[in-house]
Amino acid sequence: MWYNWTLTIDTGIWEADKNHLLGFIKCCMQLGMAPDKDLGLEMWPVDSISQAIVQISLHGPQENSVYNFTNPNTPTLHSLVEWLNQNGHPITFVPLPEWRNHCFKNMNKENALYPFASLYLQDSDWLSGLSQEKVPKIETRKTITALRALGMDYPNIDASVLKVYVDYLRKIEFIKDIEFELA
Repeated sequence: MWYNWTLTIDTGIWEADKNHLLGFIKCCMQLGMAPDKDLGLEMWPVDSISQAIVQISLHGPQENSVYNFTNPNTPTLHSLVEWLNQNGHPITFVPLPEWRNHCFKNMNKENALYPFASLYLQDSDWLSGLSQEKVPKIETRKTITALRALGMDYPNIDASVLKVYVDYLRKIEFIKDIEFELA
């Protein structure tokens, strides 16, 4: 599971070039390939999560409580790549070692994962640890109960939200209509 507070749900504003998840997605677009792993992409728009935190802190129980914010309504890597393919960004799935080889064989500043390369180079199994089956389930019952009591729900990261995200990322030229392949 890849935990990430993301852009605002209505405008897509996001600090793209310092975001690991976006660097990973852009690298996959640059390569035209993604690792064939069942990765969960935890996304909670910053405006939605901040509203939830404020409302729970103002109206929640007065006792000391822990609220874990993990959004069950987010895409997996497979569903995101499928959506990107349908929207003009051809990406195929390849085994993780092949993806790693292509991604890091000529690491340079043009690679969107360049700022995060040490994560991948120090631990060759790091990405495998993000697989859905390896990530422990996070207890969210208190959060679900509190959100329901406040008439709030988890944001649904669906095709319409993904379009807002991609439109913003195109607008700031973080991604282009057709990404280049890394040499």
